[in-house]
Formats: sequence, C-alpha cells, structure tokens
Amino acid sequence: SMQKELSDKAQGLKTYSELQAQAFQELSIPYVEKDGELDATEDQWVMIDARVNELQRLQRGMTPLSA
Repeated sequence: SMQKELSDKAQGLKTYSELQAQAFQELSIPYVEKDGELDATEDQWVMIDARVNELQRLQRGMTPLSA
C-alpha cells in the first residue's frame, strides 16, 4: 500500500518497487515495461516475488527464510 511505502521510506528502507528492481537485477531478468506493466514469465515472477520477500525481511533485520 502507499501508506506502507511511505513509512518504509521514512525508515530509510527501500520501497517495494525499488526492491523489485533490485530483484530483477540480481536475478539477471531484463527489467522491461510493456503496456505499463513489468514483463516477466510466470516462473520469473515466482523468483522475483520470493527475492523481494526475502529482501524485505533482511532490511527489517529479520533472518532470511533460506537461512
């Protein structure tokens, strides 16, 4: 939500969109917008969402799920 993004930014945390861009980069998936939507395959989205989830946990000082 917008509220959450603003509170994250206030705490110096990266926003969801920033983390998503980082996940694309880390996973070497081209960051391509098509019709205003990010373009990735179903499988790529699964990996991206999992990575964003992990990055969110890490920046909140929680342990990564994979640990």
